[in-house]
Amino acid sequence: MVHIKTVFYNLVMKRSSTYFAFMIGGAIAMTEGISYTVDLYWNNVNKGKQFKDIEARYRAKGWLHE
Repeated sequence: MVHIKTVFYNLVMKRSSTYFAFMIGGAIAMTEGISYTVDLYWNNVNKGKQFKDIEARYRAKGWLHE
C-alpha cells in the first residue's frame, strides 16, 4: 500500500511549479477561511448594532433616503 506521504510528495512536492501552486492555493484558502470566520464572529458579537440591522428602522422614520 502506498503511503500518503509518498503520494503527497509525488503530486505536490516533486516539482517546484506544483509546490508553488499548492502554496498559493493554500494561502488563498486560508485567507478566505479566516475572513469568513472573523466575519461570522464579528456579526454575532455586534448583532443589532450594525447598520444592516437598524436600517429599516431609520428608513421607516424617514431619516434615510434612497
